[in-house]
Amino acid sequence: ARSALRRAAPLARRTFRSEPAKKASSGVSGALEADAASWSTKVMHVASFGMLLVPVSFVIGEPVSKPIDFIVGFCLPVHMHIGLNYVISDYVPRSARGPVRAVTLGLTGLTALGLLRLNSTGEGMTQAIKGLWVKKVPRKAPVEE
Repeated sequence: ARSALRRAAPLARRTFRSEPAKKASSGVSGALEADAASWSTKVMHVASFGMLLVPVSFVIGEPVSKPIDFIVGFCLPVHMHIGLNYVISDYVPRSARGPVRAVTLGLTGLTALGLLRLNSTGEGMTQAIKGLWVKKVPRKAPVEE
């Protein structure tokens, strides 16, 4: 029984996050390790509340939904990035964390730019989501003479 406990002890230590929270980093290091700061959990939860505006924008309608789209377009990538960094800290081996965090930062940047473009030059997030349930009218092909 004792040998089984000795074998299980290292596994139990690896299962959960064993690293203490670090001080806040700034610049690229802070963006790469977005879960390392003590304030990052608070920022992630504030971003969650920002995303709660999505149902409000469906109810309110077009003139007010545009600013809500921009708020959600900022909150979603922030929440996603910090949350994925927590997942990386918990489940990715230490040797691979740097590259995985870099890819996550790149995907977060692409997501933020895509949502900014959709909200500024396109129809906006609310209308794009509503469009998923709108029946498309088939176009008739032009008749050549």
